[in-house]
Amino acid sequence: PGPTIVFVNDAYCSLMNTEREDVVGKTPRIMQGPLTDRAVLDRLKASLSAGETFEGETVNYRLDGRPFINQWRIDPIRDETETITHYAAAQQDVTALRTFEAASRASRVIDQASRAALTVTDDPSAALEYLAAGILEATRLVLFGYGSAHIRIWHPFGQDTVVGTGIEPVRELELAIDTASVGGSIQIDLTDAESAMVDEPTLEVLEVRASSAIKMILAAIVDRQMVAEFERQLVAAASETADGFRIAVRHEPSFDSMEISGDWLDVVEGAEGTTFVIGDVAGHGVEAVVGMARLRSAVEVVFAAGGPMREGIVELNRFCFNHSIFSTLLVTRPAEGGFEIVSAGHLPPVLVHDGSALLVGITPGPALGSVPSVDYPVSHVEAPSGAVLAMFTDGLVESRSASIDVGLEEIRSMLESGGVSDLEGLADQVMGIERDLSLPDDTSLMLVQVSRRR
Repeated sequence: PGPTIVFVNDAYCSLMNTEREDVVGKTPRIMQGPLTDRAVLDRLKASLSAGETFEGETVNYRLDGRPFINQWRIDPIRDETETITHYAAAQQDVTALRTFEAASRASRVIDQASRAALTVTDDPSAALEYLAAGILEATRLVLFGYGSAHIRIWHPFGQDTVVGTGIEPVRELELAIDTASVGGSIQIDLTDAESAMVDEPTLEVLEVRASSAIKMILAAIVDRQMVAEFERQLVAAASETADGFRIAVRHEPSFDSMEISGDWLDVVEGAEGTTFVIGDVAGHGVEAVVGMARLRSAVEVVFAAGGPMREGIVELNRFCFNHSIFSTLLVTRPAEGGFEIVSAGHLPPVLVHDGSALLVGITPGPALGSVPSVDYPVSHVEAPSGAVLAMFTDGLVESRSASIDVGLEEIRSMLESGGVSDLEGLADQVMGIERDLSLPDDTSLMLVQVSRRR
């Protein structure tokens, strides 16, 4: 029944790990085994019966029982009467190629799931469900669709996140997350035949990719929670501002990364009156958060104690240099008839009054922490009652396609056309400006209005 092998070349013998005499005269069925796809064989039979060329792939087996993915092309050979006398089968082992393709697709799936999870980090359960579903799909890819898989992530944000078929696993991959409250596992149920097709190094890479993605999403969830608490504190600070001023504050995290950056704002009451502060610590993630927290504490101590702003900035620069913190800073303090302003590498503010808006001409000093010792000039700007001083971080004006001057002019123009009577509405209008979403930077804004001169 069926054809028999009448000739094989040396390459076939090498592929099958056998000698020519061990296969000549036998049926090609010696290459079939538990994972050989019956549907592919049925299509092969139908093509050859119709006298057509067949092309396809399935799992075949070497004579020692080792499986491989065989890519076939079988052509009929005809004599002078067009009668089919033989078939010529060209075969190629594409296991390594298909394994690489599956691993690449799995990696992309985890990346896509991570990006989806980053958009909902304000809902930890939803974020981790997105990610777990992606890891499950990636696992199925590297298993070539064989067996069953079960993903579990345990974390401090509620019930464990679990996806996949409930199974008694024959093997379990422990995800490399080494904390008491966070971990994960990929449980796999495979037959012996299926297990023989799975590439061990690819599973190891899957473990690493899945672990990294879980760590990133958990960090983003924590960062998101920190942002929410940070914004809550800002609103509280604004509501406790001293008499004589109205304040509107806004903060938005980066659009393409939920990692909090070093943007921050503060209002400090001290012996010299109210000091308004906005800054941007270099970097993103935990390092930037820690640097921001340390600098913010130092700012509160320095300006609550009173003293000239110039001396306070010099002291903060020394603190940043000694603690390897690099930050821009803009400090504003009410003065006779207006504001005193000191900039440490920060963007200039915009003063809005009587339907006009002007970039305040200041002389900035270097960013905090960039040099060990430097003096910082103090600028003075007149600001009558009702005037609004707008301070913001570079996330509001930066773009890959235009210079920062273009962004500053756009903000100035928007502030000029806005109404200062509705300070909250003006803040919303400014934050609604079209921004370059490809830049991974947060955006902070503080509007300070002189409601009366004391």
